[in-house]
Amino acid sequence: VFNRLSCLVLMVVLPEMVACNFNTPAQVPVSQGSVSRVDLSGDIQSKGKLDVSFESDGHILSGMVMLPSTTSARMPAVIFLPGSGGSSSYSSNYKNFLAYFLESYRDTLGLVLMYFDKRGVGKSQGKWYDTDFEERALDARNAARFLATLPFVDKQQIYLVGHSQGCWILQICLSLYPDVFAGGISIAGATFGVEKQLINDYMTEYRCS
Repeated sequence: VFNRLSCLVLMVVLPEMVACNFNTPAQVPVSQGSVSRVDLSGDIQSKGKLDVSFESDGHILSGMVMLPSTTSARMPAVIFLPGSGGSSSYSSNYKNFLAYFLESYRDTLGLVLMYFDKRGVGKSQGKWYDTDFEERALDARNAARFLATLPFVDKQQIYLVGHSQGCWILQICLSLYPDVFAGGISIAGATFGVEKQLINDYMTEYRCS
């Protein structure tokens, strides 16, 4: 499916194989959240996408669900997890990335795609710089819970694709919520923890300056 990623560091992660190195607490409080109503009236196929929102941990997060041109009763779904920073939005700096790596396979594979902005990005409430990794994972979990309520989504086949920092979030999601996510793919993610990644970044910048 993702053969275009051969030039990137790609890691397929299965829930039972995840080894997190984030000092993740044994239990993370999970907000059940609330599901916003989505207008599914009319011809869904002609819309192609739906603007959506859902509640997670007291914040309303906004996003979009994209549908394949031909819909069926139950389709697999992919949630995208972006990288760090306040500008990492599906509607701006990730737009071309997502069109190339995910949306081009939407019709061929019959995939439902979900993008949502992190807390404090775009129309989503909250502050991205005050959100830790476990909270980002919780938001992804509640995004999946929202997806599972849509009549055309197979709740047993909800996957994650993460990029950069989103790969750490992906691993936490698969570790904490193996009953929610069927698996995931990491794109350009670090193969070690955050501290070592930061040291690596600074050393590289120093050597190249």
